[in-house]
Amino acid sequence: MPREKRAAQFMPFDALRGMREALKMVEYASERIAKGEVQEETANKISSIINELEKDTLVKTKYFYDGYEKEYQGIIKVDVYEQTLKLINLGLTIPLCDLLDLDYIDKEKIT
Repeated sequence: MPREKRAAQFMPFDALRGMREALKMVEYASERIAKGEVQEETANKISSIINELEKDTLVKTKYFYDGYEKEYQGIIKVDVYEQTLKLINLGLTIPLCDLLDLDYIDKEKIT
């Protein structure tokens, strides 16, 4: 018998099929938080960065999604009509209402 097949017979037995996945889902749900309010100062900063945004400027975004605060960095494109921000390098679209913070990463691009 090949070594891989011999080792497979001693693999841990999952007596309750799907139990691990169910526990992961419960843990995921229990760590969720409520969306906080964005302070006026932060909202003004986000607005000014969006208004002054130049092409190929690298930024760090912090936003709220499904009960969690997420952070990504990349080059963004803002669609004013759809009220969304798109991280071009990741193909991720974020509604502007879920944006919690926005900061420049490459300061030399803005001077």
